[in-house]
Amino acid sequence: MKLSRITIILAILCLGLFTSPASANGIDWQAGFVEADGHGFASASAVTSAQANALARRAAMSDAFRNLLDVITRVHIDKQTTVGNLMTNSVETKILGFVSGAAVKSQQRLSDGSYRVTLRVPLYGANGIQAIIPQVSPAVEPFNAELTQIVLEKAGDSAEITGDVSINLNWYRGRKDFIGANDKVDLDLGCFWELKNGQKSAIDSLNSSFGDFNQAPYIHLDKDDRSGRALSGENLKINGMKQSEFKRILIYSYIYAGVAKFSEIDGFITIKQPGKPDIIVKLDADNNNERTCAIAAIESDANGKWKVTRIVQYFDTRDAMDQAFNWGFTWKSGTKD
Repeated sequence: MKLSRITIILAILCLGLFTSPASANGIDWQAGFVEADGHGFASASAVTSAQANALARRAAMSDAFRNLLDVITRVHIDKQTTVGNLMTNSVETKILGFVSGAAVKSQQRLSDGSYRVTLRVPLYGANGIQAIIPQVSPAVEPFNAELTQIVLEKAGDSAEITGDVSINLNWYRGRKDFIGANDKVDLDLGCFWELKNGQKSAIDSLNSSFGDFNQAPYIHLDKDDRSGRALSGENLKINGMKQSEFKRILIYSYIYAGVAKFSEIDGFITIKQPGKPDIIVKLDADNNNERTCAIAAIESDANGKWKVTRIVQYFDTRDAMDQAFNWGFTWKSGTKD
């Protein structure tokens, strides 16, 4: 089977042990750019701090280039055709050269020594993707909805949600590469829920409560990933047909075992809904070593529309989080079997 150079380059970059998937890859059709994040760690073989910094940044750049190429090749030019479908040798050469000239929008050295880099390239005009693939146009934006993401960056940022909702909790796989074969990171996803009829409770694995999608509470937690190695993470699914019966939902996560604080794992949730952009909330606020995070609230706005609002506030326990948001539960100590 003949592989394109872009496919080979993507495969090579994916082999890096010290990179992770980007957190906010997507297209802004109005502003006219494609953007991708990269996250990288230094090799354990680094001798000096300067060398470690350079290696971490290089890993982040490689990750960002890989993600940028991936987004570009998946851009639709009509309902059936993507940029990747048009890859002649000359087009491949032009796109690879184009991506190599991507602008660094931002770069940040994180407290653990890793790097996060955001690259950006223009969509339109003589300096954009449109110069290589003239068919790229804002008119095909509806076909590219799956490539866009909404990132709720500040407390109070919100986005509308409709239909069945899937909420995925995960953390950067670059971090997972540093976890020993016998080590585990047990990061759990859960929620408080309340229906308009007054029923309310919590769903999480520590309570051995996984809910039900088809009957009250119309929310289901798919599993308890005790190892931290499941690529799919943990997932809450909310029945959109029962939206009118919900009063409020609080999405949270807590560290059961394996690490001391959230900053060691760079956790995030991805909210997926049919035909709409993914909504990303990063667990990136200062946490002062607390092990429970209230991530986001879901409730109806004044117009009756369902929306998710970023919180990302940290607490010692779920009990303290309950008190802060006035849920009124009775708590007792518990452990997993």
